[in-house]
Amino acid sequence: MRIAVTGAAGSLGGRVVRLLAGPDADVVAMTRRKPPAEAFPPGVEVAVADYGDPAALRAALKGVDTLVFVSGDRARCTGAAAPPQCGRRRGR
Repeated sequence: MRIAVTGAAGSLGGRVVRLLAGPDADVVAMTRRKPPAEAFPPGVEVAVADYGDPAALRAALKGVDTLVFVSGDRARCTGAAAPPQCGRRRGR
């Protein structure tokens, strides 16, 4: 089973990737920017993709069976016009 984890460069996403990684695992760490080579365990594939780039998302998710959605769209939760579901981040 091929598993992709969004927000893999973040604290929680990185932990999820490390927990899933192993000799029998097929894990894709999805990040917005290319991380340092040592950021993830050996065997973890890194896919650079942004939610605003549908082509990059399609490429990153090709062949993925399961998506672990750990990230959010932080850009939507800034400024005075932030939607109510952003909670405490609203207006920042």
